[in-house]
Amino acid sequence: ENPSDGLFRVVTAGEQHREELARYLQQPLEGREYPLSLSSQRARHVTLHGGTDVHVDDRVLSGPSSGTVSIQVEAGILEVLA
Repeated sequence: ENPSDGLFRVVTAGEQHREELARYLQQPLEGREYPLSLSSQRARHVTLHGGTDVHVDDRVLSGPSSGTVSIQVEAGILEVLA
């Protein structure tokens, strides 16, 4: 996958996937690779709808429109140096 192709990978996970996600995120820190068995899709634009507060970075958004977040990525906007 090309990190500057304008697409990102969206993984949908529920509470029942919490331990698997924790292992997946911890393994690179320990120098190991843990395969993630959850399905994912590539997307340019995603809109999340929910009835609860939304966490964006270190802020919590509350209020009548806080349950909707729209995310999009532009091709070539990010340059990854190896």
